[in-house]
Amino acid sequence: WAVLTLAVLLPRYRSCSRLGKDLQTLEDTGRLCIAPLVMAFLSATLADEQRELGVILLHTGMVIQVQMMCRFLYLARRSGAAVEPLWFPPTVGIAVGPAAAIGWEHDLPACQVWYTLSLLGFILAAFLIPLCVKNMLLGKVDADGVNVTVAANPTVFVLQAPASFLTSIYLYLLSLCSPLQLPRTGGYLLIGLTLVMWTLTMSCARTRASALSKPPAHTWSALTFPSTSTATHLHDLCL
Repeated sequence: WAVLTLAVLLPRYRSCSRLGKDLQTLEDTGRLCIAPLVMAFLSATLADEQRELGVILLHTGMVIQVQMMCRFLYLARRSGAAVEPLWFPPTVGIAVGPAAAIGWEHDLPACQVWYTLSLLGFILAAFLIPLCVKNMLLGKVDADGVNVTVAANPTVFVLQAPASFLTSIYLYLLSLCSPLQLPRTGGYLLIGLTLVMWTLTMSCARTRASALSKPPAHTWSALTFPSTSTATHLHDLCL
């Protein structure tokens, strides 16, 4: 997944001018935020062979993610954009470090760092998810006073991503960072939230059936990865 994503991104950004142009728009900046997430996840693969390179790639991805989040929030504030699913990768993605590194870096100091980052992701999600759900259900009013449907495209499926992603991190912390003594109840509640968000996402997608009837494009990947995580959590709950 990570290699294929980079294979799509790298040809587009062979020149700095292309990168600079995309960083001028909110939508393109949000999509570009997948790059540091991929870098952080690749670090886990590298760490198996070259731990030092894995650490460098992980930290590079995390630093870029913070920079991208700041850029995205600046553009969102300047344009007065309504909160929608596209907001989640640049913001809640700040917790990508724990997801990428817990498996190979879980001593007590590392666990404390990952817990702090994941807590920041939880705070952002708790603030943004209600606003996003409200806009998804009620729409937003444009400059002409017309009510417009939010995320009338495959990005609607990103609505389930933050709950699924943060649940994965919490379960990793629960199983690999036992000194933190996190409550198992939190895992059950987050799995329940993941299923609720998946149901809500499918309901919203149903109301946008005409917009989603176009031939599948790369943006449909927003459906596959979060849905797989949701299914994994449900499987774990049944066990």
